[in-house]
Amino acid sequence: MRHQAGLGLVELMVAMVLSLFLLAGIVTVFVSTKQTYAEQQAMAALQENQRFAGSMLGNVIQQGGYFPYSSTIPTNLIAFPANGTFTTAGQFIYGTGSTIVVRYVAAPSGASSSPMINCNGGSNASSLAVVTVNVISVDPAQSELECQVNGNTPQPVISPLANMGYNPLGGGITGLQVLYGVAALSGGSVRQYLTAAEVQAQNAWMQVRTLVVTLDFANPLYNAAHPNGQPQTLPFTRVIDLQNVVK
Repeated sequence: MRHQAGLGLVELMVAMVLSLFLLAGIVTVFVSTKQTYAEQQAMAALQENQRFAGSMLGNVIQQGGYFPYSSTIPTNLIAFPANGTFTTAGQFIYGTGSTIVVRYVAAPSGASSSPMINCNGGSNASSLAVVTVNVISVDPAQSELECQVNGNTPQPVISPLANMGYNPLGGGITGLQVLYGVAALSGGSVRQYLTAAEVQAQNAWMQVRTLVVTLDFANPLYNAAHPNGQPQTLPFTRVIDLQNVVK
């Protein structure tokens, strides 16, 4: 009989081993690509949250002290009377170790001036000028920046990307630090930067000209198993001038 040629057992095993090596390489490339994509998306979300938070902080704090002139509100002393939080007439900025409190007078709805946007993205819908108080803080339990307007329930301030799971716990913000640039009594230039407690001790809120706000964001690339690699948090700092200060 003629000898029949075919695939032997040894040849079949060699082919299977080679196939497994190729498959392992493909799986490795796939896993690596998927991880790289997830990291890129996480960093994009982090940068968007930083931009979103920085934009809100800048817009709201810069509006502090604004009031539309009228016969009933001719001066800042009348626009911003003293109360339990703001102990001096005309004061519109206050803070603690974990909060920033800013107030301004929002013009009536339909006024010719641009609407004042509060830290929750709302504006004055009333037909009257309204003193608006914004309280900005960080909720450590939720790791998110929050804003309270006129005593209402605090609302989270996070970008839409934060809800997509790319960053932990909402905006992934773990800390808030603020330094206040204080000017001399007779001048408008900042001479030192103080904490809120130091400003309060010196009764210098009326001399504050600038805020240096730092938010600590959780780093999505941090790996607890490799603590010497990526840092656990990434600081984001914004320097904000008070544009409506009486010089």
